[in-house]
Amino acid sequence: MAAIKIPDRYSRGFAKIEALSASDVAKVVVSLGGAKAGTRREMMSLVSAALPDVASEDVKAFVETLQSLYGARTGMDLSIDEFVSSLVSAVKHSDDPEIRRAEPSELAGLENSLRELLDIQPLSMKAKARDLQREHSNTFCDARVITDLRPVFDVDIKSGPTGVVLSHSLKI
Repeated sequence: MAAIKIPDRYSRGFAKIEALSASDVAKVVVSLGGAKAGTRREMMSLVSAALPDVASEDVKAFVETLQSLYGARTGMDLSIDEFVSSLVSAVKHSDDPEIRRAEPSELAGLENSLRELLDIQPLSMKAKARDLQREHSNTFCDARVITDLRPVFDVDIKSGPTGVVLSHSLKI
């Protein structure tokens, strides 16, 4: 199994996950369990409702990190236990003082929190669906229609064009 490193852009959100109490984690899990679409906006709304005292910027960082964790776990095709073990190891050996933890009690609490947060069925299904959606080697990204209009002249070109030839090209 490849070693996991928590990217710097998710440090703030990961620190928020670490800071959650067991009761706050339970509130978030119940709230996110009712997610319909699993969009970032919906998740932010649900987390804000579950944790009304948390600042909106912290909620945003938390949600972005949680979504990236779901995507990483799905992409790496790991069980929750394997993924959480790798994350806890990454926290233990992190160079970032904001997320590094060494106390066994802190690590055990983080492990429990991560297990609960990564086992929310609607979010797991959304991550799997997104992974399947991007599974193709040549995913269509862009297209453009180019229209070419060419004048057609009669024998006497001084009288101007008598018609046009219209052609469309699809550039993929």
